[in-house]
Amino acid sequence: LLDGEELPHRQVQPDAEHQQHHANFGQLAREPHVGNEAGRGRPEQFASPADLYERPETRFVAEFIGESSFLPLRAIPGGLAYGDQPLHLVDVPELRGASPMLMLRPERLHMETAGDAIASTQENLFRGVVQSIVYQGESLLYEVKLDPGDTVHIRLPNRTKATAMLPAVGARAQLRIDRQDTRVVRAEG
Repeated sequence: LLDGEELPHRQVQPDAEHQQHHANFGQLAREPHVGNEAGRGRPEQFASPADLYERPETRFVAEFIGESSFLPLRAIPGGLAYGDQPLHLVDVPELRGASPMLMLRPERLHMETAGDAIASTQENLFRGVVQSIVYQGESLLYEVKLDPGDTVHIRLPNRTKATAMLPAVGARAQLRIDRQDTRVVRAEG
């Protein structure tokens, strides 16, 4: 109360992206598939919401249900590579003639100051330069331009001690992703 008057009731409206995110998950709870209406009008993938997020088959599905960066891949004998770097993968989906892309979820990447580390067969290692850092309260969103020229985003928890040791804007960085979190999707459905 202010001077005997009630405060007007105020309702905060979520932005359009937030509303769409909740609408997508609400739809998935009712109908566990993602359809591409702009495409052939058929479902892209039938799966539970968790499986759609963790194991999308196409870029469309990955973008529909989450935030990701995508890197172009090429076939090499025995697997796939990003630039000249062979990837350590758990599995490769059936590509059906589509171009393969590496899907990187920002919360799955680990970052450290660039060094001479060599990736084990249980992880993939990428090098680049930090382009920007966006403060988002509980997390920090880093934008890193990889040496081959592609840009990826990394979301890290905002912890004072840990972030003090991370590369600053303009510094070289190396990104790691566990083999189990490395996902290949089809560029198109």
